[in-house]
Parts: sequence; C-alpha cells; structure tokens
Amino acid sequence: MVRLMLYSLRTAFQEVVMMHRFSGLSRLFFFFCAFSGLFFSHEPVAAEDGIPQMPFTKGVNLSSWFEVSSAGQILVNRHGPEDFAALKALGIEVVRLPINLHPMTSGAPDFTIDPLLFEFLDSAIDRAEAAGLYIIIDNHTFNPSIPTEPAVEETLHKVWTQIALRYRDRSDRVLYEILNEPHGISPKKWAAIQGRVIETIRAVDERHWIVVGGANFNSYHELDRLPKYADDKLLYTFHFYDPFIFTHQGASWTDPPLTPLAAVPFPPGVSPMPKVPQELRSTWVAGSLKNYSRDGSPEQVTKAIDIAWKFAKKRKVPVFCGEFGVYVPNSLQGDRARWYALVGEHLEKRGFSWALWDSFGSFGMFTPGAGTRFESDLDTDVTDALGLNTPVQVSRTSKPLSGPVVLFDDYPADRIRYSGYVSTDGIISLYERDRARGTYAIRMANLDRYNHLGLIFPAPQDMTALVRDGYAVTLYARTTAKDVRFDIRFVNPDAGPDDMPWRISATIDSTMLPPDGEWHRIRIPLSAMYTTGAWKDAWFPDAGNSFDWSRVARFEIVPEHHDFHGMEFLFDDIVIGK
Repeated sequence: MVRLMLYSLRTAFQEVVMMHRFSGLSRLFFFFCAFSGLFFSHEPVAAEDGIPQMPFTKGVNLSSWFEVSSAGQILVNRHGPEDFAALKALGIEVVRLPINLHPMTSGAPDFTIDPLLFEFLDSAIDRAEAAGLYIIIDNHTFNPSIPTEPAVEETLHKVWTQIALRYRDRSDRVLYEILNEPHGISPKKWAAIQGRVIETIRAVDERHWIVVGGANFNSYHELDRLPKYADDKLLYTFHFYDPFIFTHQGASWTDPPLTPLAAVPFPPGVSPMPKVPQELRSTWVAGSLKNYSRDGSPEQVTKAIDIAWKFAKKRKVPVFCGEFGVYVPNSLQGDRARWYALVGEHLEKRGFSWALWDSFGSFGMFTPGAGTRFESDLDTDVTDALGLNTPVQVSRTSKPLSGPVVLFDDYPADRIRYSGYVSTDGIISLYERDRARGTYAIRMANLDRYNHLGLIFPAPQDMTALVRDGYAVTLYARTTAKDVRFDIRFVNPDAGPDDMPWRISATIDSTMLPPDGEWHRIRIPLSAMYTTGAWKDAWFPDAGNSFDWSRVARFEIVPEHHDFHGMEFLFDDIVIGK
C-alpha cells in the first residue's frame, strides 16, 4: 500500500500548505521521504515465487481507435509515433489495442479481413515496435448487452487464421487476444471454444503469446474454471472494476444506468456516502450502497485480486489484468487516485502485468476537458498513483494557428478524431481509392438529412489570425448529383454546461460543384462564412456574431438542406490555406 500512503500523505501536505494545484514541491518532499525512509520503508513489488513473469508490467488500452464500425473509419494518425514514444517515456511497456474486428470482415462464410484494417494494424504495430513497446491485438468485438453466442467459434477460427498468418513473422512484441469479455455463454462452452481457437492459431503460428480469459466478462472468478490448456505460451487475463458502484458511477451502459449516481467515495469513510438516487432505490444499487463500507473496503479489493493470484500460484502461469479503471465524470479525483494506487500496487505485488482502461478516454489518465497533451494535460494524481514517470506539467497556452492547416489529405490529420453521424443506410468512408490526389479520399453517400462527417481537433483551436490574414477552406469535390446544396461549417465547443456549440457555415451548391463527375477545387474564405445558430437539446438562432473563432472545436460536412438519398460525393485534400 506504499502508493496509497504516498498519495494520502502528499494530499495532506498539499492541504496544509494550501497548494492544491501546485504539486511540484509536495512531490519533491514526499519523494525525499520515500527514498530516505523517513516515514516508511519501500515494499518490494516482485511477484511471488513460481509465477512466470512477462517482460512487461505497466500498460494502457488504446480505446476508441480501432473500435469503429468499419476499417474505413479508423483514424490511423490519431496516435502517431509521438504518442507511442510519450507512453514509453511515461513508463508504459505494453499497449492493448481493442479492435472491433468481426465487422471489419466480409462476413460469412469466409470472414475475410478488410485489407485496409491490415494496413492500419501494420502501422500501429510498427509504431509500437519502434517505441520499444509490446502490443496486444485484442479482438474487441463486444457489446455488453448482447450475449456471446457459441456460433462465434466459426468467426474466430477464420479471423485468427488470417491474423496469425500475417503476423507470425513479426517480433515477439506482438501478442494475440482471442476475444474480449465473452459473456452470456456457458463458461464450459466458452473454455472449449477458446481451446480449439488456440489450436487453430498454433497450426499457423507457434511463436507468439496468446491472451486467454474466462467467461462472464473475463471475471477473475472464472480463471480457475478454465481447463489446463496444452500450451506453454498463454497469458491468462482478467478484468478488474471492483467495487463496481465506485468504478462505474455515472455510467450509462450498465443495467440499470448509473448516470444519477455520483460522489461514491474510495475508500469508504473518506467522505460521506451519497444518498441512493430515487430512480435506483428499487434496484441492486441500493443494497450495494448499504453494504459499501464492507464490500468497498481496501481489504475486500485486494482480497478479490488475490483470487486471481491463487489461480496463478496453483497453475504456475502468468496473469495479466487487461482492464482496470474508474469512470471519470461522476467520481472524485482524489478517490480515483487512491483506488489506482491501491489496485496498481497490489497487482504488481502479486506479479501481474496490467493495462489501464483506458488512456485517452473517459476512464483515462488525462485531466477531464483539458486535452491529451502529455506535457500539459495529464492527471498527475492518477499517473503518480500508478507509479508512472509523470513529466513536469507546463501551463497550456493557446496560440493562434498559423496556416496552412491540413484537415484531411490521405488521412485525417494527426490527432484529429472522427465524429461523423450516419443513420439508416448512409455511408461515410474515409479511405476511398477514387481520389483527386494522393492515395485516399472521403466518400459520403445515401445520407439522411443532418447526418454529417465531423473532424474534431485535439483541443479548441484559435483561428482568429487565419481569418484576419485571408485564409480559406479549400477542398476537392466531385459528384454526379444535380441540384444539391450542403454545408461545410466550423463548430464551437460543447464540452461544458456553459458552452454553446455555435456554428459558422458556408453553403456549397451546383454552381460551385457541377454534377459532371469531375474533380473541382472549391475555395471558401473564412471571412465569407456566416453564423447559423447552435443545437444544444434545442435550436438557438444566432444572436449576431455569436461564433467564436478563437475556440474552434471541429469541422463538419453536412447535408443541412436536404437528404443525400441516391447521391454520392467524394472529397479530398481539405485544407485551411490561402
């Protein structure tokens, strides 16, 4: 419990000297105490004898990157070489890459993997290997509300044969994880399916480690129910989110939704317990809150982890906690840090490697709403609690952008996220071979009205200098559709309760984009765009120059005036330039 003690002492010191956010001095003070033995001696974190060790300990999940509905929606540059290098410097040794794999195939009967997925997965593996990181190819074809059916076996055999064939000659830094969190299936049936898939992989690749886990969402209770597979390169995994009402307070995807639950403390007693929300009084949540002082105690948390430890000792196999974390929105920062300090240290004490769920998302290690820059936006309480090499944080300064600014050339630009919305039978593909220049273009087809393609900046951008200096949005486009009108627009942030996502737009019609099937370069001066209002649970008309060019959150292309049914559009090289 060294990290938990460190965190608690540091927090107390900060409160005494009233330096809540200026933690550099307090960190220095307690690092001195830790190394000098003034307050306590350092506990070893070596594993218990007899449990094999992996060559990595600390890891993160790169969630939401490859967890999309098609390979064409993967933003390959969302995590470039600089992110992998920064993770390595932070002390991360392994990244788990969740992939929504099965929808990225041709479907039955062959389940041929989209070549585009392989292209982007090659790139992710290249970046991990170049940074000296291990990478787990995680088959994250997963919906918590849809049970895993035994018929999934056919798909698993097909996809893992292809993956093993492609990567059997890659370095030992690549691992395979058969399926994330199988659930709603008999543990015995799942264990048998998993065993046969192991054999399928081994028929192609005898070299790489395979990550295997039990049913019931990779529960630690299910590890001991797995058979003794005849393979000596298996890494056994479990996921850890105990106590659930603490780690998932505010979550909307649970049953029932825990969105009204907030400020559950950790550990129990550090602050008053919240009252049971009215809408949760007749559910299991009421009982969990009543028993929380016992079930949520640090002793119970470590005792739960020790169930996996006893399995590892008995089987003499390596164990990996593939996911653990605390949902950020409704939990308190200090409580999260205390939980991470306890859980992270105990996992390491038991000889387990681990991967935080997640890194850049809503369970992540960045300060909520601040951005994802390692030098300025880390939640240092969390990274310190996990024993990571937290860099000294500098103040974020927002400098006006200078042009040109690339939004899309062959790929969405570095660190830009896709935020498109498609309903019914619409299509938005980011990687069409029919392009104006380079390798790829964007395709939008058969969209309903108000569907849109969105590209989100990593943090709000100041474009005032670009407007002042006469910059314009330029893009290439082509279509055969007649009499069309659609908008391009920039949108202000909508992250906080006081934010209003004002829009500034320009309308493109057939006079600018003739229906001749040829590529046309379109240029829209930023100064010629007009404010149109904002949508935030209701429509707010523009009150006059409401849009703020100093806080631009995203760029969108949207069929604002009519639907695109039966219409197709291609776009390429979207740039803010002269």
